[in-house]
Amino acid sequence: MGNAGYQTLDLKQIYFFESTPNLLLVRNDSPFKTLKDFVEYAKKTPGAVTVGGSGTSSANDLGTTMLNKAAGIQLTYVPLAGPGPPSRPSWGAM
Repeated sequence: MGNAGYQTLDLKQIYFFESTPNLLLVRNDSPFKTLKDFVEYAKKTPGAVTVGGSGTSSANDLGTTMLNKAAGIQLTYVPLAGPGPPSRPSWGAM
């Protein structure tokens, strides 16, 4: 990549456009009852836990990256067929 001529520290926020909620859902019969359960398992099995969301570089993808970094885990992110109704059929396979 080339040099943009500035760094992110040179920028300031002048408006907040939106806030997007991110949910981590598991099946009712999942062994994970809390986020702590989920993170403990992910730490024991790096790269083995797959999560899906509405696409590469989406809020879901960013949220997964942030969770990976904050919790010291490595989830595998799979972009699904877009936000909302198009991704619902994928839920059954998760």
